[in-house]
Amino acid sequence: MIIDYWSGLDMKIFPTNRVLETIVRVSMGYARLHFSNVVTAEIAKEAIDFLTKMYQVTDSYHSLCIDKKDIISAELEACERLLKYTVNKIDRETIGKEIAELKIALDLMP
Repeated sequence: MIIDYWSGLDMKIFPTNRVLETIVRVSMGYARLHFSNVVTAEIAKEAIDFLTKMYQVTDSYHSLCIDKKDIISAELEACERLLKYTVNKIDRETIGKEIAELKIALDLMP
């Protein structure tokens, strides 16, 4: 049952050996909660249900993350605004270099 769950995991979770070990450890923890040294099918199902909920929460959290391209675009916009108000020549050059690097990074992104 545990191997079937592990091998059927979505590629977002990527079923590595460490994930399998986690599933086994959580199942053993659930067995101890039931005062048992053996992981029964019922206990394994309970642990798998718990892990499924946890992976769903993790997946929904990652879907809230901002894309790298959006972050670089926001940085570029902030630098361009800052450049308008910069008086010092050295600061203007530094910000200009940063803008050029950010534009290159955006151009190289797919």
